[in-house]
Amino acid sequence: MTEILGLFQNYHLICSFIGFFTAQLAKFILTFIFFKKIDFRKFFENGGMPSSHTSTVCALTVSLARIYGTDDPLFSISVIFSMVVIIDALGVRRATGENAKVLNKIARDLFETKTTRYLADDLKEYIGHKPFEVLIGAVIGIIIPLIIQPF
Repeated sequence: MTEILGLFQNYHLICSFIGFFTAQLAKFILTFIFFKKIDFRKFFENGGMPSSHTSTVCALTVSLARIYGTDDPLFSISVIFSMVVIIDALGVRRATGENAKVLNKIARDLFETKTTRYLADDLKEYIGHKPFEVLIGAVIGIIIPLIIQPF
């Protein structure tokens, strides 16, 4: 039981989760501001502004640096992990989203010509992130551990 309670006292997990939830909340709020609609799916979706993946890993990395210093092996591991996540958000996942746009256009063209229906629903086009979305996610992730004091 103490191991489970320890999860709620782990500074690094708390910072990471707050970084994630802050980015997801920002997506929800930005959707409301710009599109004038309440979309609770934004709390659970990947992609979009800001990058919750980036905010999560940056919060972890900064929290580790704050407690253990930048010369600690945990910090080094976290930096490499963060780089992989960020590069994936910018590269592979972004390319997948661009491919989905093309496939959705092909499917719409086929539907208009009364050809066999390929997709029941459009593919999700916002899988990856634009560089600015990743940057804002990183800023959120860096700020969270600086605001939250270690206990």
